[in-house]
Amino acid sequence: MRALLDKALEHAESAEVFVSEDAVTPVEFVNGSLKAVTEKDVYGLALRLVAQGRLGMAASTAWERGGLVERALQSARYGQPCRFSFPDRSPLPEVKTYDEKTSSLQVEDLIARGEDILRRIRALDPDINCTLGIERRVRKISVANSAGQEASYSRTNYAVGMWSLSPQGFIEVPFWREEGAEFSVTDEDIEEFVRKHRLSQRRTSVPTGRYPVIFTAGAAWALLLRFFAGISGESVAKGTSPLLGKVDERIVDERITLVDDPLRPLGLRSLVVDDEGVPAQRTVLIDRGHLKGFLFDLRTATETGAEPTGNGFRRNLFSEGVEVEPTPQPSNFVLEPGDVSLRDMIKDIKRGIIVESVMGGHTGNLVAGEFSLHIGTGFLVEKGEVTGKVMDAMVAGNVYEVFNRIEALGDTLEPTLAIFYGFGYAPAIYFKDLPVAGRD
Repeated sequence: MRALLDKALEHAESAEVFVSEDAVTPVEFVNGSLKAVTEKDVYGLALRLVAQGRLGMAASTAWERGGLVERALQSARYGQPCRFSFPDRSPLPEVKTYDEKTSSLQVEDLIARGEDILRRIRALDPDINCTLGIERRVRKISVANSAGQEASYSRTNYAVGMWSLSPQGFIEVPFWREEGAEFSVTDEDIEEFVRKHRLSQRRTSVPTGRYPVIFTAGAAWALLLRFFAGISGESVAKGTSPLLGKVDERIVDERITLVDDPLRPLGLRSLVVDDEGVPAQRTVLIDRGHLKGFLFDLRTATETGAEPTGNGFRRNLFSEGVEVEPTPQPSNFVLEPGDVSLRDMIKDIKRGIIVESVMGGHTGNLVAGEFSLHIGTGFLVEKGEVTGKVMDAMVAGNVYEVFNRIEALGDTLEPTLAIFYGFGYAPAIYFKDLPVAGRD
């Protein structure tokens, strides 16, 4: 890294080197049988530099670094003027991001765990058509720049996803969980998965109207994504955030506290520094309903006169890699829990809907907070009991409005997945009255 920096500085005013090394082991089972085992090591190297005041970037996914400086310099000729400076050396937080036991898991271990999960599912219902995936990932991130910052850390992740399928091959019930360390899929998890699959065979619909609605963690990301869009330094820099000028004002119910917490031990995206070398920090965004701050990378912090929060990452909802330009993104985006169990929420509903997954969660006017979500997996609740799977329904609203009318927050935090990547943690969210477009 240092040699590449030195070479870049022969032609540039400042420079940064970013290295990502991934060791990924996924195993996949289809209809109860092992389908695929993959072991892959992915290396990525990116160089950013400032030449004649303009920012240039080049990246490589091979160990061969030849031409990287030349390509970055060529990019700078047409790049945007660079107004930010790379961070200098500063103290780094102590964060538990790496688990040795997870790192040492072998293919045979993952296969055995998958076979055990499927055996327990079949013991309860031998007719379920189930797809199962287990993945172990070890990632090492290293950042060095010409201002003196040099940092690296390793992170482990362990994920289990399983989906029951209809005879036509459509997803009936999803189960997904990811953490920074290995975990067990419990008998209770499997019993709940099978129970929901059986319930999903009872198809039902609801007429258009207003209903009590519970979003579980599996669907909550689509709501939290709207908050992130307004809190992102990108929307602040562009002047499009509806939250501009509202710091310290109450914007949602006082039961809502939202933080970005990269310091969470063995979290989904816990880290020591962001992809720009800025030390990680816990940032309170909404405190008991009151807006407290925004998330910035180096560029948007400079453009808005703010301090970077350590949220410059080379990813977005759809891609991640050294070739992606850093932008403001969350680490562990956490909606703090409340004190009501999911079971008690369900008991409180005479006729309503539980939303467990959505489609189209990334579409619409995110920055304005608007949502119109097709319910992927959802269940009808009647007189406090779950009675069947809701088909052909959508739920809509605006997060800045509906989060001022929440009924309760669940007492348990669970990881939530946005499109392809872990987004953060959320409890169940209970709204007493939301508009639902159903089948009239």
